[in-house]
Amino acid sequence: MTLNEYLSKHGSGAKFAKDVGISHTYLSMLKSGKRKPSRKLAMIMVALSEGQITAESFGFTATFGDKDVTIPEEFKNDTVQN
Repeated sequence: MTLNEYLSKHGSGAKFAKDVGISHTYLSMLKSGKRKPSRKLAMIMVALSEGQITAESFGFTATFGDKDVTIPEEFKNDTVQN
């Protein structure tokens, strides 16, 4: 699933941006394709969406188990710089 598909199904882009640690403006740029996230940011979004957003939708590959996707400790309380 892409970021756009996920946000269409799950609502607030503003809340998701806050949870990820980016501005709503930057999230809008990611949605429109004007910006591409770093690998780290993409993996944070994959983890926060519990694998519903795919790394492949951002052009990255990642392997996660079929369930229980969690945010790695190193990403918790980490703010991504725009």
